[in-house]
Amino acid sequence: MFEAVMQSKAKEDLACIIDELQKYRLSHFSTEEDYMQKAGYTEREANRQEHTIFTARVDEFIKRYREGDDGLVAEIMVHPTTWIHEHLCGTDQNYVACLQEHGIP
Repeated sequence: MFEAVMQSKAKEDLACIIDELQKYRLSHFSTEEDYMQKAGYTEREANRQEHTIFTARVDEFIKRYREGDDGLVAEIMVHPTTWIHEHLCGTDQNYVACLQEHGIP
């Protein structure tokens, strides 16, 4: 019984993580892409492509979750964290000066 409760809790936690990834991609990406367009950032398309790849990965996570893929837990604990860190600390830093030049927060 304890194991069944723990599995149910893990599945619930996983659903919550996936939901937060969905919210993140919807709010962060659209805001960021809007800012880059307003500033005329020349590398906007490359950044947008990274967003597209991440979005596809989140969609894959959702599909695998619905299918009950046991390997998803380990992967979802590593991939999004790594991607977000690399994107925010790398790619996104490249447009900060451009936004500042145009008075965009």
